[in-house]
Amino acid sequence: MKKSILASILTLPLLAGFAAPSQAAVEFRDIQNSYAKDAINQLVEAGILNGVGSGQFNPTGKITRQDFAIILAKALNLDTNSAPLTPTFSDVPASHYSYKFVEAAVAAELIKGTGGGEFGFGQGLSRQDMAVLFTRALGVDPAGKGENLKFADADAISKYARDAVGYAVEAQLMSSMPGNQFAPTGLAERQQVALVTQRFLKTAELGKTAGEQQKPEVPAPQPPKPEAPATQQPAPVLPAPSAPVTQQPVPVSPAPAPSAPVTIPDAPVVIIPVTPIADTEAPTLTLISPGPFTVGNSVVVRSSETGTVYLVPSASEIPDRSALDTLVLEGVAAKAPVVSANEDSELSTANLAPGAYKAYAVDNSGNVSAAVTGIELRQAVTGPSFSFFTPGMLGAFFPEELDPESVPSSADFKFTRVDEGSGSSLSIHHMAVHGTSISFWMMGSPVMGGTYEVVYAPKEGSAPIKTLSGKTYDSFTVQFKYDNHIPTVYEVPQEQILELGKGATSLSLSSAFMDWDEEQLTYTVLSDAPGVVEAYIDDQLYLNPAAVGAANITVKAKDGHGGEASFTFKVTVVQPDTDLIIP
Repeated sequence: MKKSILASILTLPLLAGFAAPSQAAVEFRDIQNSYAKDAINQLVEAGILNGVGSGQFNPTGKITRQDFAIILAKALNLDTNSAPLTPTFSDVPASHYSYKFVEAAVAAELIKGTGGGEFGFGQGLSRQDMAVLFTRALGVDPAGKGENLKFADADAISKYARDAVGYAVEAQLMSSMPGNQFAPTGLAERQQVALVTQRFLKTAELGKTAGEQQKPEVPAPQPPKPEAPATQQPAPVLPAPSAPVTQQPVPVSPAPAPSAPVTIPDAPVVIIPVTPIADTEAPTLTLISPGPFTVGNSVVVRSSETGTVYLVPSASEIPDRSALDTLVLEGVAAKAPVVSANEDSELSTANLAPGAYKAYAVDNSGNVSAAVTGIELRQAVTGPSFSFFTPGMLGAFFPEELDPESVPSSADFKFTRVDEGSGSSLSIHHMAVHGTSISFWMMGSPVMGGTYEVVYAPKEGSAPIKTLSGKTYDSFTVQFKYDNHIPTVYEVPQEQILELGKGATSLSLSSAFMDWDEEQLTYTVLSDAPGVVEAYIDDQLYLNPAAVGAANITVKAKDGHGGEASFTFKVTVVQPDTDLIIP
């Protein structure tokens, strides 16, 4: 770089106003209780930070990587007018508002991508990465600063960031979270970034730079000793974000107050070369998925560092990240970003062919992990569909007829509810194979509308699920919903012939309808000729002849979930047989 980042910081005119808080031009309604209120106001006034609109700053919102690049570029006064015509990263197009700031930070060797030619657009910024970036911007060599970190979660800090975190804490740029935690992979809040940016600029202004801790490789002219330097003290450590308090102004020892800002345009500046933090240690990759692996189901892995993970054919030669990306472009491999270290990442197998595979992790410095082998992708076998016959009986329906002699064990199945009522499970009382289905008699009470997951994983020695054609189901996982079964008409009454004057006739409805969900049904009845036949329900259906003629009677049954069924039958009213009347 022709001009060091440090030189840019030391010549920033906005630092002159950081000795005491000043009133920001924008009043945010949501920062009154923020511990970073003064820092937010100062940086907004300086044009480094912006609100989110409607008088809000959103202090606890997360900072994305592209928005942090904007803050860095503005705070460091980077050249944003020389952005290349061709984007460095595939996910930050030249038309995006952050493009020139991202490119300026890349040109200053501050920000790198996440691998595969991507910047990591939209991803949050971790606290350990914030420490690394600000340490780089100061141009210091933090080697060894991470050896004596006292945080309870110090072991969780990535190796590439340990020394930078140690320096950031020593320089009072950053401090602990509640419980003596540093929370290295926690995402930085907007108010945290504001406070650390303010401390960073004050550190540069007070001379806490690499010039005090590292000699330049090539001797450079030293600035003349001022006649009356002002003695300034380090900024005090402010409270951790979990206990918001009002930040106090940084104490500054009295110094002669000039009538106008003092500028030294010709003062020589010590040029300190920026020493990148070298990361030569490969990440560690762990396979989390237990297998067996089938095409269409993700392979879950865990990397010890952020970056990218890959799933590639076992026969592939992998010298570096470029070879991995080439396989992905050829459509024979898969990759996924690692946003947080030591957290699960899913590698999709949807577009991969069956066969032997291995997995790799690549960190943001390009270091490639050792291969994780033994990943055998099998062709997925179409699993069955499931449905409840009744609350106590469940059916599994297969596309082919099953071998009735090959009956799996009930221990091979696990039924669990996976929606908002997750955790509740059902157990099998007994089961039977017949035709293209398996019937399960269940113990437990399924919930109407609940989503259930069936996992079939045969135990050693169990008979497999096998079709008559010889196909065997190794395992499957199926989710299904317990949907309402509407009532069904089971028995429609025959046409009724009633004699006038003989009184009402009753009919039982218990055998007329059936509800597979075993719900209590409610009934309604309608006569299209009430002057001929009066119809009403009182536990049973009553038909009262009122006049000679005919009427159509419609009976409707409803369950408790909106399902309904109905039937209509005819009733004829006749005069009584006078020949049967005995005088």
